[in-house]
Amino acid sequence: MTTIGIIGTGNMGSALVKGWLSAGDDSLRLLIWDKVEQAARRLLTCESVHMPPSLESLVREADPLVVVVKPQDAGALLGTVGPLLRPGQKVISSMAGVGLADLRALVGRGPLLFRIMPNLAVALGAGVVAVADEAGGPAPDLQQVIDLLSPLGLVVPVPESVFEVVTAVTGAGPALLAVAVEAMEDGAVAAGVPRPLARRLVRRMALQTARLLPRLDDSPDCLRSLVGDMAPLCHTVLEQAEARGITAAYEAAVVAAVQRGRELAAQAQTLAAVPCRVEGVVPAVEAEAPALQGEASAGASPVGDREAPRGDDQEG
Repeated sequence: MTTIGIIGTGNMGSALVKGWLSAGDDSLRLLIWDKVEQAARRLLTCESVHMPPSLESLVREADPLVVVVKPQDAGALLGTVGPLLRPGQKVISSMAGVGLADLRALVGRGPLLFRIMPNLAVALGAGVVAVADEAGGPAPDLQQVIDLLSPLGLVVPVPESVFEVVTAVTGAGPALLAVAVEAMEDGAVAAGVPRPLARRLVRRMALQTARLLPRLDDSPDCLRSLVGDMAPLCHTVLEQAEARGITAAYEAAVVAAVQRGRELAAQAQTLAAVPCRVEGVVPAVEAEAPALQGEASAGASPVGDREAPRGDDQEG
């Protein structure tokens, strides 16, 4: 039996829980915690999901821990639970912009650290999860993490240096595809097709294309060879798209998203460096957590306080 502890049950934390549950693996036990209790309770939908009496209990029972909180909560959370972590315990962070070096500085030498960047489709078992470990980390431990994540979709080990690129493509990319789908729907309506029918046609076409692409070894360009008698029509469509700079606009959008991601990552590193105590959790060995000293002057809100019911999440 593998006990996974998920800390933070906002949008992404909830998606991870749902993805593991949809896999139907009876060997998985999920412990969940959120600073907003209501946000965690909504996921208590089956016997595989449990809410321990405290965050401290979750940290002691689970291995691995999956941390899915906002970057500004990283210092407070990890500065508090760090002394509770066991040597060799796996900590998997899905916090946007908080790097492995930042995590190591917050939790100390004991645990094994990994960083992941999933997208929301993990809830369906059809997501993309980028994963990175620390330089020189044991390959068997990384493989264990990959195997644990595999029910969520495609798991890709990548260098941490390209995480912002992965986020731009797999995280923000669906928004670009949605724009294309919406524009094609509008085009069909402008040509005289009722909106409900146009929506069904375009979405079915998008789904069929998505299913075809993984079967093609070459560039998506080779899809043109599959359209048969539609080739002249496709040429007209692509000619119009190129004339209006659509391809260049998409490329520029991805590059801009990467740059923005790097800016946010730099901000997150600053926020994550401010440790304080999570309200209601007493570290096991205070002497091992000097970063907790000066709590009152740290300037970060305690993780125990939150007004919004959505819960912790990297997505905001």
